[in-house]
Amino acid sequence: MTWRTMLAAAAVTTSGATLLAMAPGAHADVWKLNHTASVSTYIKSMNQTVTTTGTQSADFDLETRKITAYLKTKDATAPVKIAGLPLAQATIRIEPVSPATGTLAYSNDLTVTQKLNIHIVKIDPLGLPLNVVGSNCKTSTPVTMKLSGKLTGLFDPFTLKSTFDIPQFSNCALLTPIVSKMVSGTGNTASITFKAAA
Repeated sequence: MTWRTMLAAAAVTTSGATLLAMAPGAHADVWKLNHTASVSTYIKSMNQTVTTTGTQSADFDLETRKITAYLKTKDATAPVKIAGLPLAQATIRIEPVSPATGTLAYSNDLTVTQKLNIHIVKIDPLGLPLNVVGSNCKTSTPVTMKLSGKLTGLFDPFTLKSTFDIPQFSNCALLTPIVSKMVSGTGNTASITFKAAA
């Protein structure tokens, strides 16, 4: 079931009982939704934007209007710059620690909370086949993103945005303090655009 189908039903009525009756199956009060996702994250301390793509599956409860979503993204890469010069390349992985949860209001305002770890899978100095941060370089505590946005049309993509903090990192071998200094901090932003999947 896609967002298009859900929104088409919601446009007919805001009655929870009627929505339930329209759903597939006599007792189907939860719809399965699937999306593609385009993610853009601005890391303030690095003054860099990192992009990736992925997919999301979500459960929408017609009665409570609660949403539980599972986001999976591809690894992203970003240059590691010192004095403006790219001296290495980082591979970054987003690892949700739990499903995203939120609510779709009758005004079509959507709010979602996602907890995740930022995993720096590797940092390769340019020209060297060497990972200088080991295999478990992650945020020491999960990142909390409070995403919000508005659904504007039956067939339109929708975008959720958040401003968030990046905690200190741990288990990055000898570079742990350097990674924390380069990446951690406040004022980071994320923008995720979802489109209904076929």
